[in-house]
Amino acid sequence: MYCRALITLLLFTLPLTVHTKKVNCDVLTDVSIISLIAVPEKFEGSCIGVKGVLFLDDRSGRLFLNKESLSNLVQANSILLVITSDEIRKIKNLDSAYVSIIGTFKNNAIGNIIEVSEF
Repeated sequence: MYCRALITLLLFTLPLTVHTKKVNCDVLTDVSIISLIAVPEKFEGSCIGVKGVLFLDDRSGRLFLNKESLSNLVQANSILLVITSDEIRKIKNLDSAYVSIIGTFKNNAIGNIIEVSEF
């Protein structure tokens, strides 16, 4: 049982990287998804690194706070991801997995958005 828990922990901590487009920022800010939802204006236009649970469909993606929020589709606990259909096909195997995302954060009339640079 201990070995299985250790393997599971290691799998969640392995970097899951799929390059989508080159990151173009001088400063990368690691931030929690909770901070992005609570005070989005603080991160407007910033290059950010954030972790969460990935949700993909054929045309878009979202990053959820946790698996419970995903399973109940609590969109208030998520951020929309700007990602192309080709990129979605490349990372479809990461659907419902915990991932790290790097991108540019935008807060606009649509809501909170991350223009994804890297998974």
